[in-house]
Amino acid sequence: MGTPLDMPATNTPPVNPFDSELAVRHSQYFYTKDGRPVSEGGPATPPDLFESAAVAAFRGFVENPQFSCVGAKSAVAHESVRLGVYDHLGSEGATAGLARDLWTFTHDPVTNSDNDFVTFVALFKEPIELDEAGFEDHCGSNSVNSIAWTPRSTPGTRP
Repeated sequence: MGTPLDMPATNTPPVNPFDSELAVRHSQYFYTKDGRPVSEGGPATPPDLFESAAVAAFRGFVENPQFSCVGAKSAVAHESVRLGVYDHLGSEGATAGLARDLWTFTHDPVTNSDNDFVTFVALFKEPIELDEAGFEDHCGSNSVNSIAWTPRSTPGTRP
């Protein structure tokens, strides 16, 4: 797949521009191995009980015979899912952590492999019950819109 169009090809690994203390604190980037969540940060940052339960619940939801998305079933079966587990949808901390993890996802060597299909799933602790309109309201009215980045700007500013 190569490098994203807006990132120059270099031998130096790119630095995640979403590196504020808030983003690092709320970053929860996982992959799965043998059906269990593994933190991208390694053994020093294992998933907590809620994160483990949320990843297992997502896996169970997708594996349910009534769930019809073949792409999601394939991604789960082949463990080609990257996941983030965050607190409150639209909160400043969750948004900062999600931005950091999405950047990590787009620069993940597995994500950029020519042979793999990889997907990112964001799971939120709250709110528990939202319909599609409620989800859109949370995304549009909170801090989600305050984090923008282009190669010519810094995180948290608009170009």
